Amino acid sequence: MSTDGSIRPAPFALIVIAVAAAITASRGPRSTPPPLTPRDLPVKAAPVLSPAEAVSSFYLEPAFAAMPAANEPEVQAPVMAVFDEDSRLWVVEMRSYMPDVRATGESAPTNRISVLEDKDGDGVFETSTVFLDNLVLPRAVAPCYGGALVLEPPSLYFCKDTDGDGRADIKRKLLDGFGGIENPEHAANGLMRGIDNWHHFSQHNIEVRFDGERLQSRPTPNHGQWGITQDDRGRLYYTPNSNPLLMDVFPKHIAGGGGAVAGMGDLIARDASTRPVRATLGVNRGYMPNVLRDDGTLANLTAACGPVIFRAGGLGPEFRGDAFICEPAGNLVKRLRITEKDGLPVASNAYPDREFWASTDERFRPVWALTGPDGCLYVCDMYRGVIQHKMFLTEYLEKHARARQLETPLNMGRIWRVAPVGHVPGPLPRLSVLGDDMLVKLLSHEDGWYRETAQRLLVERRAVGIAPDLRLLSTRGEASSRLHALWTLEGLGLLTPEDIERAAADESAGVRAAALEIAAQSDQLSRSSQSRRAFDRLITDPDRSVRISAAAAVGRLAPDPIAGAVTVLTSGAGDKFIRSAALCSIRGEELQLLAAMLQTGAWPRSAGDRACLRELCQNILRGDRAKRHGLIEIAGALAQSGDPRASALVGLVAELGRLEGDTPRPLAIAAVPAAWLAAAHAGGALAERMAACAEYLEWPGRPPARRPSRVRPLLAHEQTQFEHGREVYAKCASCHQENGRGSPGLAAALAGSKRVNGRPEALIKVLLHGMEGEYAFGDITYRGSMPPADLATDADVAAVLTYIRREWDNSGDPVPVEVVTRVRAETRGRKSPWTAAELDGVALPNQGASR
Repeated sequence: MSTDGSIRPAPFALIVIAVAAAITASRGPRSTPPPLTPRDLPVKAAPVLSPAEAVSSFYLEPAFAAMPAANEPEVQAPVMAVFDEDSRLWVVEMRSYMPDVRATGESAPTNRISVLEDKDGDGVFETSTVFLDNLVLPRAVAPCYGGALVLEPPSLYFCKDTDGDGRADIKRKLLDGFGGIENPEHAANGLMRGIDNWHHFSQHNIEVRFDGERLQSRPTPNHGQWGITQDDRGRLYYTPNSNPLLMDVFPKHIAGGGGAVAGMGDLIARDASTRPVRATLGVNRGYMPNVLRDDGTLANLTAACGPVIFRAGGLGPEFRGDAFICEPAGNLVKRLRITEKDGLPVASNAYPDREFWASTDERFRPVWALTGPDGCLYVCDMYRGVIQHKMFLTEYLEKHARARQLETPLNMGRIWRVAPVGHVPGPLPRLSVLGDDMLVKLLSHEDGWYRETAQRLLVERRAVGIAPDLRLLSTRGEASSRLHALWTLEGLGLLTPEDIERAAADESAGVRAAALEIAAQSDQLSRSSQSRRAFDRLITDPDRSVRISAAAAVGRLAPDPIAGAVTVLTSGAGDKFIRSAALCSIRGEELQLLAAMLQTGAWPRSAGDRACLRELCQNILRGDRAKRHGLIEIAGALAQSGDPRASALVGLVAELGRLEGDTPRPLAIAAVPAAWLAAAHAGGALAERMAACAEYLEWPGRPPARRPSRVRPLLAHEQTQFEHGREVYAKCASCHQENGRGSPGLAAALAGSKRVNGRPEALIKVLLHGMEGEYAFGDITYRGSMPPADLATDADVAAVLTYIRREWDNSGDPVPVEVVTRVRAETRGRKSPWTAAELDGVALPNQGASR
């Protein structure tokens, strides 16, 4: 393809050679190259291999072959791809990413979205058309409504070709607020259309629904890293760097836009070990102990990305439902076998001593996996030397890249198709020419691509006339067919209460759970007697996943949400996911729920009950002054009545409200806490504790002299520093969130952290030089690295630290610029990030895991 976007044939002869080499290399028993040690790796340029030569570097599971479906120059630096209804492959090409180790010119508008097509069915995408070019670091594309949604930071666009030349001539902005120019590794991506008719992102705090004209959005937690995928039930999965596979146990919009909650980004694969077939010295932390084995191979995942739940039969029935994970730093693609335990997925390495696919070529960089219409596995290979972004690039990796001459070439890239040896490509399907009745039939196809594409087309066509066929399908056939029929009816706005009632009685747990999820997000359906009867029945469903869905719907489907939540939590508080889902569902009503739970008598009795009480108090204290006042008055009333539960509740208020300890601080409430104050004068140990805490309660009209605080007020110049720090923190918010509550699997909370409120020197060191390795935050262990902060001056460092140490009820002292300058001078010779061990004994910051 020429630079003007015209169509050009691919180098067919080269591809024929590559296909032959792939079949030869993949035939027969698997062989493993001899072990290497770090000193065996020559310090010379890493060879640049043609597609045919690259095939010979592959070690693939026996009986499979990897063949280039497309390669340079037609495709360059592919980072994401998706098939449309006519089997055309839309590819996001991030050609300007890291042109050298300094990222010189990275923001140049030289990126594009291309559409590849295999017109003759020979397995090679012989034509390529530039749909959209002159883009700055694009993230994602999603074909729809005759065009495509395109994510180009900081905006989401709808783009369309209206004159038939294959190039978009309409680019309409739909939404702003997507970061990622400065830090491409931590920004929204994915844009995957889910079974629920919404488009979902990885690493962004909303999801969107588009009807061809209007866009609606709703808040979600911000987690994931690069890539997102779904299973047959529509559950979402992510792979953030060092974690093999995370999943959302219940729909993430239920959790809203807050911080980490149980069930969001839950780790379902514990074994992160890898088995490369070459000495992978070019990983960012290769100099650290235990990152590489003695033979120089990467020990554990460090750049996991681009996952796909394989929902097709092209590789054989045993692969259906498993996950493929890309690991570009290790030059491999991992297979995870997914089973179910106690109603939820569990993933494990499919091969304990090897990988599904690995290469001896250092430039083999698989970053995105997807399932094709032919039932085969497709993988985007950036095929370049440097993939670590400059914000995270260590001096060690920079030296390695230059020694191996990995900065060039830049204009390469491949898209591989993995299929059984002997697979004969054929014509790919074109669904756009099918009538609505045929699309309904495809909702029963065994492969997920057909079902989800047919559903999308029916919704986009507004095919209301096929409602009877959909309704019939929703009651017969395979569970996946019934599920897609149900969601297609939802997308068309045709679901009735009777449909919900039937689905809630379905033999499939996935269909029953979907009935609850669909009813809960519809004002009309949620109020129906059928939906409420279904909820009443399913809160005790024998399947755990359905009970979790019922808990997540309690705020919408229970006639009395508080009474419903009491019922759910009385029996299910011991299940952290049920507890989390129910508390998310009744967000804003926690005070009423607490009062109702306390009226049940002996509650809290179990460890689950006590965890529920703690989470309720924590959520209430994060609320407004009126809610805080209500909680304090409930505790006071219990203490006045001599209720033995008063001690536990007072203790939680004191601990979570930061009213005790070395650095207590005032807690603002809405009115005089009459019950608390009365109990504080009753005598006894509990009364003494309440009286001490009362000194730090702040309400309108209380004289300042009676509000002692060990947290001194900010001086005028410190307040100015604090406000500047708020602006600087915008660079940190994509990981640690605007509310300081962190992101699951990515970044721990800053709010309420003892480490953030401790001595500032360790925080300064981390911002100056970065931090890497494992570190613990509560019961969560994070792996990875935080880069040095991209801050211009010592004043910026001091300002952002002052901000995070005083925002979100934190109570640390401001950080003078002079302290930053001193620490910088003391550590001037530092070239590598700090580890937790090095900073042991000094207050540590909360860092996000990153490759």
